[in-house]
Amino acid sequence: VTDFFGLNVRLQTLVTDMKKDNGIFHISLQEGDTIRSKSVIVATGDFDNPNKLGIPGEDLPKVTNYYREGHLYYKMNVVVVGASNSGVETTLDIHRSGGKVTLVHRGEWLDEHVKAWVVPDIENRIGFGEITAHFNSRLTRIDKRTVTITDKDGNDTVIKNDAVVLQIGYHPDFFLLKKAGVRIEGEKSVPVHNQETLETNIHNLYIAGCLTVGTESNRIFIHNGRFHGGKIISAIEKTLIK
Repeated sequence: VTDFFGLNVRLQTLVTDMKKDNGIFHISLQEGDTIRSKSVIVATGDFDNPNKLGIPGEDLPKVTNYYREGHLYYKMNVVVVGASNSGVETTLDIHRSGGKVTLVHRGEWLDEHVKAWVVPDIENRIGFGEITAHFNSRLTRIDKRTVTITDKDGNDTVIKNDAVVLQIGYHPDFFLLKKAGVRIEGEKSVPVHNQETLETNIHNLYIAGCLTVGTESNRIFIHNGRFHGGKIISAIEKTLIK
C-alpha cells in the first residue's frame, strides 16, 4: 500500500512534541525536523508500556511482559500471570510446547473477555490437572529459582520456577496528546473526544485504537478498532469540503 500510493512514511522516528498554532499542527521529530499539518491522527497504542506488578524480583532476566513462542519454554517451569485472552492463549501454547505451566490470576475465574472457543480448552486442561491454576491469587515475589504465590487469605505457596510471563496488559502514553492540549479525564484516563468522529477537544486532532478507551485497552480489538480509520477519514473529508 505504501509503495502503490507513494505514501510519505517516516520509520524509526520519534515524535518529541506537538503544538498547534494558527490552525496548523507543528510536530517536532527527535532528529530536529518539524512536520506541519492541518490534521493529526494519533494511534500510538499501548504495547510500549507494559503494566507492572511492583513486586520483588520483577526485574530478573527470566521475567518478560512480551510473549513470543512456546518452544522457548520446553521442559521449563513457567508461571503465566493473567487470565484474559493473552494470558489464557499463552498458557495453552506453552503447555502444548512442552512447558509445565502454572496460571496465576487475581480473579475468581477466567476473565469475561476470554474468547468463547478458547474457554472449554483451558477449562479442560485445568480440570485434567495438565495446567495448574491459582485463582483469587497474586504473584508476590520472584526469585531466581522460585516464585511466591499469595492467595486471598494471605497464604503463601512457593513453587519451582524457571520463567515468568506477565500478561497483565499495557497502558497508553498520553504525552503527545497532553502536549497538544487534549484533556484526559476520569478514572480510566480517557482522552476527551467525539465518539462519532473520534476528534478530541482540540479541533482536527483525532485519536484511534485503544487510546479511545484510556486504560481499558482490552475493550478495543480488531473487530471494533478497525472501524476507527473510516470514521476519522470521513470527518476529515467533511472539513476539506467546507
